[in-house]
Amino acid sequence: MRLKIATSVSMMILGLALAACAPEDNSAEGIPSDPGPVNNKVSDDFSRQNMVITAACRPSTPGGADVDVDGWDAQSWRHVAHAFFRLPDSVPTSSFDDHANVLAMLCNSGSRPPTASETSLIRSLFDRSFTKIAVTILDPETRDTTVGYVSRDGQLTDLSGDLGFGGESERYPALAPDGSTLWAIKGARLLSRPTSEGGQPVDHPLGEFDSPDTIIMVGSKPYVVQANGAHLSPDGRRIQVDVYSDLDSDNLIVDVPSQGSVVPQREVVNNRVQEIGIPVDGCESDAIGWIDDSKLLCGGPGGDDRFFVVDVSADSTPGPKILPESGNENTGMIISPDGKRFAFASSKEDSLRYYTCDTNPNSTPVQIQETGDFATLGDNIVFIDWR
Repeated sequence: MRLKIATSVSMMILGLALAACAPEDNSAEGIPSDPGPVNNKVSDDFSRQNMVITAACRPSTPGGADVDVDGWDAQSWRHVAHAFFRLPDSVPTSSFDDHANVLAMLCNSGSRPPTASETSLIRSLFDRSFTKIAVTILDPETRDTTVGYVSRDGQLTDLSGDLGFGGESERYPALAPDGSTLWAIKGARLLSRPTSEGGQPVDHPLGEFDSPDTIIMVGSKPYVVQANGAHLSPDGRRIQVDVYSDLDSDNLIVDVPSQGSVVPQREVVNNRVQEIGIPVDGCESDAIGWIDDSKLLCGGPGGDDRFFVVDVSADSTPGPKILPESGNENTGMIISPDGKRFAFASSKEDSLRYYTCDTNPNSTPVQIQETGDFATLGDNIVFIDWR
């Protein structure tokens, strides 16, 4: 998988201060105590609406990493939900370790903000309620990897076992939204298995011309997409898929499969192997997601980072610019459920700021004030969901 390099940009001002509280000590209960950096006395319920969800990763002592997932009211930026995961040192997180897979995008995001495509990969590490995080587990002696998950109580569950599919390492784990199933790649196979005890793995043979790639879960069904990024349209009928073809990034539109949940990658047309889907020629940079059933919000590093809308049902001509000229570098991350707003990161030299903005042309972005709990997260925040 080729990861995209991205940076980001800055603009106007708004946001409310958030109240910070001392962390609660759970060590007496055998649960890893949450050292912060945010107030962990807020709710652990992520079911409310109008919530922006962020994830952040930092090294822990003596080893491993701590992952915080936080919910924020999308209007006031009040801290409304929190989940904490302590990853053991057997879970690789470094960008210098090829075994880290997608988790490295989260745990090394301070160097540059992940793109919207990478954000969709990071989001697929978690179930919808953020009770589990999918992980790769590294054997320090053999350097082989298995897959499993870490729950909020710090329990690491290795789901691989003896699968009878050969000795290849497993990689690219992803969780179904309800948390009941974990998917992963083993060699040239796509496997799924229940997260509960005693469940048997299911082998999902890839198409003749498909190749193992990172896994993304889209929708509540869910649909399983192997690509660099993917977003399901609001009506649930089409998926925007980010693939690499001849070393170039392509955004394709594919119909959801009529049977099963695995979205095929390639097909043969006129004796040629090609990606399944219709290219979106006007969206050659990152696709941040859908603003309605026929329009994509596009732009960012490697393209026009002032952002624009493309109608995929028409001629894919880019629409007018959304942001004013600033000289900054912008990276889009997530879109609100109604498609009217989006969040992006903005950088200039050593400065990194976060903004929301309307998806209409010539809109004025509003800076998210880094105060209270939000300020303690640092520069490695990834916006992973807006619900």
